Amino acid sequence: MRTYQKKPTLSAVIKEAEPAPLFELTEEDIEKLSSYAEVVLAVLRVATVLTMIAIAPNALQALDIFERKKYGRKLSYEEKVEKLSHVFHYVKRRSYVDFKRTGDEDFEVKFLKDGKEKVRQISEKLMQIPTHKWDGKFWLVALDVPVKYRKKADNFREDVKTLGLFFLQKTMWFYPFDPRVEIEYFARKNEIERYVTVMRVDELDPEDDETLRKYFKTMSLI
Repeated sequence: MRTYQKKPTLSAVIKEAEPAPLFELTEEDIEKLSSYAEVVLAVLRVATVLTMIAIAPNALQALDIFERKKYGRKLSYEEKVEKLSHVFHYVKRRSYVDFKRTGDEDFEVKFLKDGKEKVRQISEKLMQIPTHKWDGKFWLVALDVPVKYRKKADNFREDVKTLGLFFLQKTMWFYPFDPRVEIEYFARKNEIERYVTVMRVDELDPEDDETLRKYFKTMSLI
């Protein structure tokens, strides 16, 4: 006589995921995200093992933070499991990821082309300049773009806004920490790297220096 073992659903696998979460997204990161799908993809983005049993604890924790920060409510465990299952089905329908059963108790998660592009966009949204003990010097980002590249320059400006730099003059931004890696990324993305200069400033006009210090102190960066 043949016997058949019922294969678990995504929800069943999520419920069985018990390892203690090793969370890599901060609450500030999660607040920058705008949907449940973005939250789950952001968790996948930093996961070292892309299997449902390994991802689920972090994803459940991220959804809990997102729900609390965005809507001011706390979900029960069952509600979180149900919501996470719905989100995984959604990102699969959108062709962001695909699931492959591994044995009888888990699913492997694989990024598809559209998912990789979406994760790239999320990575940009979460990009931030590393901070440390401030050395008292500011960094300058200067833009000098020919008129024919105005659209690319405008896109670059929008990208720079996400990094929290202070816009002091028409084509000049300042920050208390080294922004070269992040600025180079956005300059290359917009194909204007030859028109962007980044340098550390040893001395500023006293009035400008006072303005910058006051601003970044209010931002708790210095």
